[in-house]
Amino acid sequence: MDNDDDSLVTLCTPEKQASALPISGVTGVATEYDHKTGEIHVLAEDITHAAAEQRFKP
Repeated sequence: MDNDDDSLVTLCTPEKQASALPISGVTGVATEYDHKTGEIHVLAEDITHAAAEQRFKP
């Protein structure tokens, strides 16, 4: 996946996990919204916040 201005990557987590501390250990599903096509893609399942930041943050 290329990080560019045409996509938005989010980490979707269960509500109770989302408020957990430290945030780096929270797990969820990383998704990408492609602004050009309107498509949503699953990039990774069961990924921690820290790993998602390292992998997808531009």
